[in-house]
Amino acid sequence: MEFRQPDESDSPLTDEQSKIYEEAIAVLREETDAGYTFDKACERLKDIEPELRAVIIDDFLKILIAEDHFGSGKGLDDIALCLGLPYETVETARAEMLEEVGQEMAVQYRKNIAETTH
Repeated sequence: MEFRQPDESDSPLTDEQSKIYEEAIAVLREETDAGYTFDKACERLKDIEPELRAVIIDDFLKILIAEDHFGSGKGLDDIALCLGLPYETVETARAEMLEEVGQEMAVQYRKNIAETTH
């Protein structure tokens, strides 16, 4: 089975929402890199529509977990401490991320099976 990298065609966001999303992720990265807590960094997004803001915040935490935990081997407890978040929040986001990856792999596996058997 070959894993297909997601691209822009997979995004449920409009072009305008995608632009806001990318800019917001950059802002959050700047803020957390500067040492601000996760919640303090997220305050910078107060002018973004609440539903989109929630998606951005959820995704950014998962990005940090992917980079720091899976990419660099940093413990979830250290990530939580650095971000000023409860450990349970970070653990829940990690578990959700793994579930999402598993679901996407299952979808792609089914598509691959369908393509090779039909």
